[in-house]
Amino acid sequence: MVSTFLPLLCGGLFFVLDKGKNRLAKWGNFLLILFTLLSLFENLRLFKPRYYWETPYVSESTTWNDEYLPKWVKIKPLGYASQKIRIIEGKGVVKNVNWGYLKKDFVFESEKNSQIEIAHIYYPGWQARVNNQKTKIDYNNENGLMRVAVPLGVNVVTFEFQRTSWRSFSEILSLLALLVFVGLFIKFLVQKNSFTKKNFSFEELNKIWAKVPVDYYEKGTKNNWGQRIWHNQKLRVVKKLVENTSPKWVLDIGSNGGDLTAKIKTIFPKARMIGVDVYKEAIDYAKKRYPEVEFRVGDAQKLPFEKGKFDIILCLETLEHLACPQKALTEIKRCLKPNGLAVVSMDSGSLLFNIIWFFWTKFGRGKVWTGSHLTKFNKTSLGKMILDQGFLIDKEIVSHLGMAVTFRIKTS
Repeated sequence: MVSTFLPLLCGGLFFVLDKGKNRLAKWGNFLLILFTLLSLFENLRLFKPRYYWETPYVSESTTWNDEYLPKWVKIKPLGYASQKIRIIEGKGVVKNVNWGYLKKDFVFESEKNSQIEIAHIYYPGWQARVNNQKTKIDYNNENGLMRVAVPLGVNVVTFEFQRTSWRSFSEILSLLALLVFVGLFIKFLVQKNSFTKKNFSFEELNKIWAKVPVDYYEKGTKNNWGQRIWHNQKLRVVKKLVENTSPKWVLDIGSNGGDLTAKIKTIFPKARMIGVDVYKEAIDYAKKRYPEVEFRVGDAQKLPFEKGKFDIILCLETLEHLACPQKALTEIKRCLKPNGLAVVSMDSGSLLFNIIWFFWTKFGRGKVWTGSHLTKFNKTSLGKMILDQGFLIDKEIVSHLGMAVTFRIKTS
């Protein structure tokens, strides 16, 4: 126990003391590895025992150290029972025995009222039935074995282990604790691996953008059911937030290969739709693939449009890819008409999202997004940033099982 706990204690201690200082972290990692190796060496003999210990207990009763032996067992059994079923009082014949791990049943032909005992220690959860009628189990004997009263005649006796409410509660609690632990651990890994650098050169950013194929969304929504569900739901949320509007000019910031932008265009068939993205290869692809939409190369942090041009501006899951999302919000405000509105969406930073995002970027098609989130957000921080830039939040929709949040905002 100590040899197993010590490496974890040392690693955790140096992790807490480190606080970003690499010198302590290196010593912590060194000691963690050292103590782990020493622990393995010390316990190596346990992987190849010289002999095996077998304690002759009553079948299926407890472990060899007796840590689970119930307190009502006064005398510990010293050997396996010679009989699985024993007649304590009365007289009769046992037939058709089925001896399972969680269920035991047999027929007892009793010549008079009797009491029988089975070679299994009672634990909470065991129930007994005689002729399908629930019967009280008597375990008030020195060995704590289960006994039941059986009437005269042919009787079907059943012992069956069932979950108690406390057992179910404790299992659910343990499962929830495990899920929370795993979720927090994955969230830590996601945050640990996210970028904190703010001043990227154009070459560095271009390498990050180039990881995502220009037809990523188009192929994803066709071939991957998860992406299809996610983006279709996003489109439904956008439709809900812009219903009953008749814009003349609509801008989609971060249009990438143009798939979602073209779908949004169908919502506003009479509007002039423009998609803008800083990644030139994606814009070139979008121009050829979706001629009904106008696409331009442009930086969300410095939009190539005059002041007050657009009735509606969409910025869907884009701000996290920017080194300075505040500048993008300032540009959205500048390019909106006085009575215009903007729709800004983002993942909510929830525990469920972080778990799925971790596996998606490690093992799924989301590998291309590794390192692309330059700014970390959650629902609260995004809302605060929007307000700090002088917007009013007109409506907020949380969707995708709480994993996404979308704001409809207006200039104050």
